[in-house]
Amino acid sequence: EDPCFQCAQDQGQASGESASPQYQEKPRPRIKLEGYAEKKEGAGMRSLNKFDHAFSAPCLTREEVENVIEIGEKQEIENARLTGGRHANGRFSFLVRRSRISWLESDKCRPVYMKVFKAIEEINNEYWGIQFDSLRVAQYTIYGPLCHYVRHMDLGSDALGCRKISASVNLTDPSKFVGGRLYVWRGEPSQDLGHITVFPAYLLHGVTPVWWGTRKSLVFWATGKPFS
Repeated sequence: EDPCFQCAQDQGQASGESASPQYQEKPRPRIKLEGYAEKKEGAGMRSLNKFDHAFSAPCLTREEVENVIEIGEKQEIENARLTGGRHANGRFSFLVRRSRISWLESDKCRPVYMKVFKAIEEINNEYWGIQFDSLRVAQYTIYGPLCHYVRHMDLGSDALGCRKISASVNLTDPSKFVGGRLYVWRGEPSQDLGHITVFPAYLLHGVTPVWWGTRKSLVFWATGKPFS
């Protein structure tokens, strides 16, 4: 077993603040990355003007993408809810967010977690040097026709305050859908199959409406001590 990955039960929410009485989301574990909590010397020093940019890179092979989709489709799939606000938490609002999601634990696709962590670490060391020490459970997301997510931030208060870096892996060939593009405040996210787009969790981003076909993605959050 890779010593850098140890499952640690986390009683916080993986995708929102403490839930409303009508909606109680199950506590989800996070994947501890021992030895990477401290900022590496010189990390991010070459690109201090890039703290408001997203960056993309190849990450997963076609075979790995197909495996992720197969696993994701076997999990319990639910309509995505709003999170991160006192009044929004646990509610549906298809005008704001419309998609279906499931959760992929690390024991179901550990090699994928390792490759995603490596990609996040490389981009982070090059441009930001943000301290983080774990990955939250991956969110498998399905955007069908008319599905979308309006502009928002992943960083929030309470349980969302530990989010440091966001990452999204595209699981669908761009020829298989129209619309459904991930956009970030600055930077041009790659729409290529298996490519990962990484950005600080405080950057505004969203997904444009899908007009034809279906787009699938795998979303991760690197977490750690809240920004100060």
